[in-house]
Amino acid sequence: MRISALIGEPSKLGFAYETLAGHLERGVSEFYFEERAGKVFLVVHTHSEPAHWLSRLGKGFFSLRYQRWCTQQALKHVKQRFHRDNERSIPIVKK
Repeated sequence: MRISALIGEPSKLGFAYETLAGHLERGVSEFYFEERAGKVFLVVHTHSEPAHWLSRLGKGFFSLRYQRWCTQQALKHVKQRFHRDNERSIPIVKK
């Protein structure tokens, strides 16, 4: 995979990556923060399709599960990084 774009618009900040030739899946994923109506959202947008005959055979089984796993891993890393980088600036509220 490689970074294919940096997203730097007035209301969006993030990046996109794409798969390289020879990968089982062919696709693009975008990860960006977007401000809407004064709130900030993390947006994950992905599109992929089978690029190898093995992944075409098991599209329903392999592709969807693999996409789900990749998205979960990306969200886990964003959350960990966010908390690590902001642990002192976010007040802890105890109930």
